[in-house]
Amino acid sequence: AQAGAEEAGAGDIRIFRCIADDKDIKRRIAERRKDEESTPEAAVSDINWALYLEQKAGYEEIEPPHIIIDSTEGTKKNLKSIVEKIFG
Repeated sequence: AQAGAEEAGAGDIRIFRCIADDKDIKRRIAERRKDEESTPEAAVSDINWALYLEQKAGYEEIEPPHIIIDSTEGTKKNLKSIVEKIFG
């Protein structure tokens, strides 16, 4: 990825890998499905638990270097962490 960025003149890149445990993912999917049932026009994804498990099974590990962001930590904490990782 870095070589491609350099070739395109983009300079350094940073890869952020967002993680969450399965319990939290399952809760988020259920909440999204519930919201979409009450407002179908707001549907943004066809994700369901079976599809998530299928995608997870096909996941390919990201080679370092990359920065891991735990999405269960909350937006404010994660944004602070991202800014610190980018700007020091």
